[in-house]
Amino acid sequence: MQGFLDDVCKTLDCSAINPGGSCYEPNILRSHTSFVLNLNYRKTNLCPQDIGTYAATDPSYGNCIYP
Repeated sequence: MQGFLDDVCKTLDCSAINPGGSCYEPNILRSHTSFVLNLNYRKTNLCPQDIGTYAATDPSYGNCIYP
């Protein structure tokens, strides 16, 4: 998952999962990957099946709003 985050965040704005960002907490790889999977899906319309799955409900929580 970390490799996926590193690759995607080279080209997409991942500031929301950085310290101080609206989706930084909880500071766990799974939560950050979920947010970035959504960003990547919005750009490519693809979901890497080895680390992600499609969600039928909005995963936004608190101040963390998924685009």
